[in-house]
Amino acid sequence: MDQQTASSNVRRPPDQPRVWNELQVNRYEFPVYVVGTDPEQARTAVVCVHNRTSTPERFIKLGLSLLLPEEVGNVAIIALGAPGNSTFWYPKEAFDAPLEAQHPYLEFSIAALEQLCLRLAEHISIEDISLFGFADGGCLVLEYMVRCGYPLNAVLALSGVLLGSSLESSDRFTTASTRTKVLLTIGGGISAALRVRFRQTEQLLKQFGYKVIALTYERRPDTIAPDELAMARNIIYGTFAGE
Repeated sequence: MDQQTASSNVRRPPDQPRVWNELQVNRYEFPVYVVGTDPEQARTAVVCVHNRTSTPERFIKLGLSLLLPEEVGNVAIIALGAPGNSTFWYPKEAFDAPLEAQHPYLEFSIAALEQLCLRLAEHISIEDISLFGFADGGCLVLEYMVRCGYPLNAVLALSGVLLGSSLESSDRFTTASTRTKVLLTIGGGISAALRVRFRQTEQLLKQFGYKVIALTYERRPDTIAPDELAMARNIIYGTFAGE
């Protein structure tokens, strides 16, 4: 084997985030970034949805930690960016703000995520697409999941819950995909109200047929722990606990 052939067979680390696309909903533009393999050549994809204090360029680097070494070259790591120059998907930061107070921006963000998943599905099976969000981004991927009902591979909502002043009404739920694996995590230093909403989210998702693992990391601050990323990686590539 000559040197050129040998070098071409070496798996190279993913490169820096680059613009892959741009989506438009209403008059708002949502940038889309990719690292590593382009979606046109990938077998699977992980869509990263950042939190309110981050950016897609920063958050997509966490998505790289979900790659298995043997999967480098097969996976497209994608990041959706909040519209315009903002960093938020919906105006009210409080999880229990009425959904009406989040209109219409929550709907715009959900529509952008829908556009992105459908565009990815032109190249990658929807069953091989996973969503990965933290805090506000975790809430957004859950809100999208319960509306779309697609058989996604996994939805990883770290510090994410379902939004709204109450979960008593479940009108926004479509028929759940029993194939989709859902990871819910939360830190220990949270309010009693958020702890209740976290358990309500878990119970409601299970009630609608989703397979859910819900974990509380009592000693971690409001960030992402290495154990959470390891669990997310296992869920993306492995079978669900109990299967």
